[in-house]
Amino acid sequence: MQPLLMISLALPGLYLGYRLVFYRVFHPQWQRRVLVFTLLASVVLPWIPVSEAVRQPLAVFDLAPVTIYPDQVPGPGWGWRLEDGYYAGLGICLFVNILGLGRVGYQILRWPRGEVLGQAVILTGGRMGTSSFGRWIFWDETRVSTPEEVAAMIAHEQCHIRQRHSLDALLCAGVQVLCWFHPVIYLIRQDLSRLHEYLADHEALRRSGLTAYRRLLIAAGVGVPTAWVSPFHTSFLKQRINMLQKSFSHHAALRALIWLLCAGLVLLTVSACTDTEGSLVGLQDAGTTNAQIPMTAQPPIAGESDSIQVEISKDPVPLNLKEIREMIGYPAEAANAGIQGMVVCRVLVGTNGEYVRHLIINTAPATLQQEVEKHLSKLTFSPALDKQNKPVKIWVNIPFNFVLAE
Repeated sequence: MQPLLMISLALPGLYLGYRLVFYRVFHPQWQRRVLVFTLLASVVLPWIPVSEAVRQPLAVFDLAPVTIYPDQVPGPGWGWRLEDGYYAGLGICLFVNILGLGRVGYQILRWPRGEVLGQAVILTGGRMGTSSFGRWIFWDETRVSTPEEVAAMIAHEQCHIRQRHSLDALLCAGVQVLCWFHPVIYLIRQDLSRLHEYLADHEALRRSGLTAYRRLLIAAGVGVPTAWVSPFHTSFLKQRINMLQKSFSHHAALRALIWLLCAGLVLLTVSACTDTEGSLVGLQDAGTTNAQIPMTAQPPIAGESDSIQVEISKDPVPLNLKEIREMIGYPAEAANAGIQGMVVCRVLVGTNGEYVRHLIINTAPATLQQEVEKHLSKLTFSPALDKQNKPVKIWVNIPFNFVLAE
């Protein structure tokens, strides 16, 4: 779920940059490219491996406490419920999109073909308005239009095909399936749709006069039987009519780019000057709490000759911590005596992710400590990697917190 969280954070950041710098300043074609870049970058960036040396300065790694209750295995909690809800929504959104694509595919394969001004089209018979998808134009032959209107509408749809606007829509739908819960993706989809119409409108103007084309838009908007690509809303119709004569200033675009470069330099400077020693590190298993523990240099302990000072690019991940917690359980003797407390184990993880040995680094009740130490040797991890992506040994602190239910 971590890449999904990164996508959720990247989407609003990149979209805010678009709204502040590019929106209504740059030509619609450039705005469209920025929105497509926003979608691609928000999905791709979380998967690009970045060295995590700044957030792991020492070869000692802390895990969040593992809480154990007497005669009780903690349930899945809200984290798992939210995850189940996310996957349910993802499945529904994916089904809706596949259903829509299947319907378009059926229309392409089964509906009759025709020709308008030398352009091959799929005849809709009034079942849907004039529109396009991929390289196909759907034409509503039941609508009566003048030759000038027909030429403008064909030019409009050919622009959608030539500039591959359907690919933008498919990319946006794919990101929407992943982030169906995120409101920003719906704003991006709406902005992309409008930019597509602006670009196609300017292309249609080459085949029709400004006044005639305005009348065509207004007729479609108020419901006069003139087919178009999609339903019109009054506010969007006004924007389309205004955009027909809008000019874009090169000076305004240059000022926006200069502002963007200055903002980027400031961010890089702040990032370079930020002290990273206090970075937060947290790594959770299904049985851990949500708290994150700040990384600190650990004091030397007798028997820690295996401790090394290396920069870690990949953290060790416990693979069976939940199972170990269930094996440990709460000792009946300690529960009956009202004993509770925390046992902090420092486990040396080998280059293959195996348990090597351990130390108890705090003063804990003997009963609890003995129960924990019985099962530590069964721990397995994914190995830690250094900056050269070579596996290294690393110490991992695991606090086991024994709590009596109230």
